[in-house]
Amino acid sequence: MASSIPGSVADAPLGVPGAAAAGAAGRGGRALWRQVWRRKTALLGLVLGALVLTGALLAPWLAPANPLAMSPARLAAPSATTWLGTDQFGRDLLSRLLFGARVSILVAFAAVAAAVGVGTAVGLLAGYLEGPLDHVLMRAVDVLMAFPTLLLALAVVATLGASLPNLILAIALAYIPIFSRVVRGSVLSIKHHDYVQASRALGAGDAR
Repeated sequence: MASSIPGSVADAPLGVPGAAAAGAAGRGGRALWRQVWRRKTALLGLVLGALVLTGALLAPWLAPANPLAMSPARLAAPSATTWLGTDQFGRDLLSRLLFGARVSILVAFAAVAAAVGVGTAVGLLAGYLEGPLDHVLMRAVDVLMAFPTLLLALAVVATLGASLPNLILAIALAYIPIFSRVVRGSVLSIKHHDYVQASRALGAGDAR
């Protein structure tokens, strides 16, 4: 019987691989935090990012005035009532800064999410299927990469019009080639590993 053989697979505890993976993930997370604490610039960036995100989320409660309300006090200097002063229309700059951060964060997250999603899909298809499809997709990526990021974004906005969705689309188009290249390279590297070739030799299909 297999269960009576010392050191056999049947005698091995079943939960060890999962526990080992969880332990490795925990150690990786702690190592990442240690690196952040050691690097003062990374820690400063984390703190500033948290402050900006907190200010954007709490803008309706933190803003001292309506960001769209105009007043006769134009270009006023910072004071107890207007901490950052006012603009040329008399609008409170601190309130506009807090509410403007919400739009900036929305655009950033939406553009990155779109770029990651589309770029990952393009990179996976190009790297896995290779052949003519790979050439077509990568040449399209090369065309996008030939334009400077700012110029490409301005061209998209000028063609489609100035709006929030078009701005998100313009930024996403500028960064899709970067994610596509990275994912394609990773897929090509993994695709030719020995364990993948061994699985194919044993009859594993594309779905696996």
